[in-house]
Amino acid sequence: MERTIFLLTFISDVKLREVIHRSTNKVEEYHNLEDWITFALRGVIVDNVFEEQEKQIKYRVMQTLDIL
Repeated sequence: MERTIFLLTFISDVKLREVIHRSTNKVEEYHNLEDWITFALRGVIVDNVFEEQEKQIKYRVMQTLDIL
């Protein structure tokens, strides 16, 4: 029911669509920058240790935020 109401609101409200579109574009641009930073390994985490994977993700986010 909530999804249907949201969908109908989304369809009828131009301003809401614009806000969602802008937000989606910002997130996509952020991910594209993050992908560009990790181009050497194509974003693949090669370690099979959870702590190392978590560290690499945190470092990637920090690098991306530093550039912004």
